[in-house]
Amino acid sequence: MQKLRRFRSTLMIALLALIFGVVAVQPLFAATNTFSNTTSITIPNSGAANPYPSTISVSGITDTVIDVNVTLSGLTHTFPDDLDILLVGPGGQSVLLMSDAGGSSNISGVNLTFDNDCIFCALPNYSAIASGTYRPTNHGGGDTFPAPAPASPYGNSLNGFNGIDPNGTWSLYIVDDLGGDSGSLSGGWSLTITTGVAPTITSADYIIVPPGSSGALHTLTASGDPSTFLWFCTPPSLTYWYIGCFPALGGSNILGSLPSQPALTEGIYSIGVQARNGVQPHANQNFTLYVGNVPAFTSDDNATFIEGTSGSFNVITTGSPTITYSLSGAPSWLSIDSGTGVLSGTPDPGTGAIGSFTFNIIADNFLPGETTQSFTLYVHNAPTITSVNTVSVQATTALSHTFTATGNPAPTLSYVTGTLPAGVSLVG
Repeated sequence: MQKLRRFRSTLMIALLALIFGVVAVQPLFAATNTFSNTTSITIPNSGAANPYPSTISVSGITDTVIDVNVTLSGLTHTFPDDLDILLVGPGGQSVLLMSDAGGSSNISGVNLTFDNDCIFCALPNYSAIASGTYRPTNHGGGDTFPAPAPASPYGNSLNGFNGIDPNGTWSLYIVDDLGGDSGSLSGGWSLTITTGVAPTITSADYIIVPPGSSGALHTLTASGDPSTFLWFCTPPSLTYWYIGCFPALGGSNILGSLPSQPALTEGIYSIGVQARNGVQPHANQNFTLYVGNVPAFTSDDNATFIEGTSGSFNVITTGSPTITYSLSGAPSWLSIDSGTGVLSGTPDPGTGAIGSFTFNIIADNFLPGETTQSFTLYVHNAPTITSVNTVSVQATTALSHTFTATGNPAPTLSYVTGTLPAGVSLVG
């Protein structure tokens, strides 16, 4: 009955794995390195093996562990159920590879590979163990290992090594936990370590397309090792936008709209993007499709106002949807209508409002960024003659009179009307 319950549990796990996709899939083209210690290990009829532990030194790996497999070569024992075998990583991480498996059936020279991806491959509890691939298996409990092995509890999955720095000393501890039988590991053991770098999406997180367009495309890119990615996307709110990275559409890295579908309308549309290369964590990006036209200025970049007089200037732009306007660095007496773009103000006399003022006009809609124009406003004032309007002189006396005026820009004086006396002339 116990075996039947175990079978039912295993079957249920298998069905859940098929339904929910929990079966692990190793990445393609990941970097894999194998390290070995071929020194034979002697297993006594009771107690710790010799050597204890057997070690493998790993160096030169720069990436992160994404998978570890262990191979025991030439395992012989007259009562395998006595064997407890523990693997300890360089950072103290541990997994109990096998314990209380194989019953009393003698084994000779079997080769065992422990691979966590072999989900339904437990070592047998009572029947003979054959060469093959298995997941770590413990049919008992309460296992302990003498020092220098770490104290329990011990891990039950090789996934416990995922994400670690693999460089350093790996240790294999073998114990026969009951007297009367012995064995050996004639070919030693080996580690197969697969490493990689989790993906990072490197392409822009938005695209801007004009209203009415169709066939717009955006290429998704990512970095990581391995560099082959599967792409997954959540549907956008536009039913006629297809997502090339839907698994049903081949898992490609293209976002786009079909030219045969209705043209895009103004708005903001969100798409969830995920890149996978078999290394956790997956890379996620909140991608935004903006449909609109970026503002562009078409009016002049300068205007002239008169001191003491209300002035205005119409700022003109193209773009959609509705554009709002603002100023940056403008004088306090100047403002712009945020909706119409009319620039207006009255340069007050005597407040330093005469001259030129350079500032920014900002045009913005919901699209990323904003469009800025450097604008120069010139403030003039009307000319005023400041010299006296009457001069007296005696006959036969030399006359000299200077006319002066103020204004911005500097005024030019000219003789307009009237008759000068004989012998008098206007110079300059």
